[in-house]
Amino acid sequence: GASTCHECLPGTFSNDSRAGNCTLCSPGTYSEDGASYCPPCAPGSYTDEVAQGVCTFCELGKYQPENGTTTCIPCPIDTYQNDTGQTGCVTCPDGRRTDDIGLYHPWRCSEICDRGEVGEPLVPGG
Repeated sequence: GASTCHECLPGTFSNDSRAGNCTLCSPGTYSEDGASYCPPCAPGSYTDEVAQGVCTFCELGKYQPENGTTTCIPCPIDTYQNDTGQTGCVTCPDGRRTDDIGLYHPWRCSEICDRGEVGEPLVPGG
């Protein structure tokens, strides 16, 4: 006889052999074809919607140290991240700072100056 069984699609799972349909994966998790559960997204990635087949890497200027999350965190002041899918941020070189969060260019790190002064930005190759 012909089988009526079918694999669950990406972003769904079934852990019950008698179930008539597949269950949607929750935000923060994902699944591939034929999954029996939805594993959490790895650190450095996330899903922010149900039924995702892949996790999204954290964008430039953001990070995520935990697994199974629905968002990434902007890098704090005095740090940056110039790569995607990261679990932390890079601290500006000694004596340099940033004036904003979520930065992704190391040259946004500037010298620390006294009030009334401005610092020279760290330029590429400089």
